[in-house]
Amino acid sequence: MKVKTIQEIKALAYQKVQGKRGIFIVAFLVMFAVSGLSAIPGIGFVASLLLTGPLTLGLAIVSLKVARKQETDIPDVFEGFKNFLNSFVTYLLEAVYLFLWGLLIIPAFVWIRINPWPVINLIRLIATIVNSS
Repeated sequence: MKVKTIQEIKALAYQKVQGKRGIFIVAFLVMFAVSGLSAIPGIGFVASLLLTGPLTLGLAIVSLKVARKQETDIPDVFEGFKNFLNSFVTYLLEAVYLFLWGLLIIPAFVWIRINPWPVINLIRLIATIVNSS
């Protein structure tokens, strides 16, 4: 199987999206508006939390339909609400997962700030290996 170049992949993507750009523009505008909801004091965070999962699923459905050359329309963006519970729980688990991994990164940065020499020595070792080959 021949590996495609970046230009070939871009041309293929442009070809698949031909005539479907309006749906993607609407989908991203809806997602942008929902992410802006989090700025509203009080209910913004909850509204954003409840809507982001289903809308992300809807965006994935639209993308798959375009990739499979199936007919798509604006209401497909809201298709994720038909499966609200699964999309919400998936989004919630993803958020918790990313939050927990983020907590692991903080001690690493603190440790590097306190004692940077192991990292500096690792960079020197990598540079030596790269230069020797």
